[in-house]
Amino acid sequence: LSRFPPATGLDRLVTEKEGRASADQRRGRAGRLGPGTCIRFWSESERLVDEADPEILRADLAGVVLECALWGVGDPSGLAWLDPPPAAAWGQAVETLRMLGLLAQSGNEAGVTRLGRRAAELGLAPRLAALVLEGIDRGAPGLAAACAALLADRDGSGIPADPDIRLRLEMLRAGAGERDAWRRATRGEAGRLLRR
Repeated sequence: LSRFPPATGLDRLVTEKEGRASADQRRGRAGRLGPGTCIRFWSESERLVDEADPEILRADLAGVVLECALWGVGDPSGLAWLDPPPAAAWGQAVETLRMLGLLAQSGNEAGVTRLGRRAAELGLAPRLAALVLEGIDRGAPGLAAACAALLADRDGSGIPADPDIRLRLEMLRAGAGERDAWRRATRGEAGRLLRR
């Protein structure tokens, strides 16, 4: 699952026990088109939670806040939600978007800036869109798009436990090797960002 720890400000993937509803849904998929077998890797005595948290309670809301602001909604109470977003997470997302220059700095209204409109067109998480736009403004669009492509997806570089993005950028620039599929996919995403 994706979890958003407010201390880091970035979503991270975590391994958690599946909810009972998801497990039952997956069991149904095993026999959808014909007889099937569902194999589970936990003991029958192990209790599953009835239902996992809704994503809006555990994810970064910056993209949702930006999208709502584009539609003229600055206050989440003005919308009918299945599960309303937590006020603290909404507020943190607004502050993040303001810090990035994607929302206006003053007032309770979440007015989208020109930069915010450009960022929304990229189809990226707001932080990554701001990275790409800053790279364009600094005359390094290719580098910024490559960094955003690297950060947007799971790391397929094979570099063990080293967070240095420069190593991955060098792998992208390098010739053929055992990670060609990852390299092609990441370069393709960077190219897509540059075209947008």
